[in-house]
Amino acid sequence: MTRKTKPTKLKSTASKVPPVTSQPPVLTTHQAYQLAEQYFKAGQFNATEQLCKQLLEVEPQYANALHLLGVTAAQTGHLEDAEQWMLKALECSPNALHYHNSLANVYRLQNNPELAAKHWQRAKGTGYPTWVKNFDTLTTETVKQMRDS
Repeated sequence: MTRKTKPTKLKSTASKVPPVTSQPPVLTTHQAYQLAEQYFKAGQFNATEQLCKQLLEVEPQYANALHLLGVTAAQTGHLEDAEQWMLKALECSPNALHYHNSLANVYRLQNNPELAAKHWQRAKGTGYPTWVKNFDTLTTETVKQMRDS
């Protein structure tokens, strides 16, 4: 024997739930950049690169995105690309001392101690001890050894 149940009337929740759309949420430039940083920290370098390039389509002079593209390129071994992105970031924001530090590290990896020293000297004013250490340990002898290798 089966029991018949009365149909229950459901209350409408349409006013409480936002409508479903096929459009992705719109992010501000800053929010998109923060997401790109999260991708970078998670090691998702392709996603970082794609999002930064999308940001630059909207705001071509967004120095943080240019710099993050440079850091991402350096992290993945594309040092020439890293150098170009960082130089563009410095064109937009020449007094961003941490950009100079990043570029100095790229030049160090490219065995270009003179340019590394120049940018570490600029970064030295930031007060970050590791950056000062990078420059201070790049002595004349170190430069000579790097040139000879």
